[in-house]
Amino acid sequence: MRKVLLEYIRLIVEKKIREADISEGEKAEWGSKKHIEDLEKRLKDAEYWRDKQRKGSEKRAHYREVVNDIKRQLTSARNALEKKKKNGR
Repeated sequence: MRKVLLEYIRLIVEKKIREADISEGEKAEWGSKKHIEDLEKRLKDAEYWRDKQRKGSEKRAHYREVVNDIKRQLTSARNALEKKKKNGR
């Protein structure tokens, strides 16, 4: 019984870890098409606002960090999607 309970808890925790917060307060599975589309939209918006800032300004540096963070998340999400496809899920 204990082993079953521990497996159940592990599955719940794993599911929570794999969730991603997306726009409008929704959640999606990490690496899902919905998640990747949301990240791509966010990236486009962040790049737009970064490019509106004066080069060398603190605001531009801030948006550069935001863009880089979104790019890292997008790479991770795309890798998760590819891994899922290879595993046949």
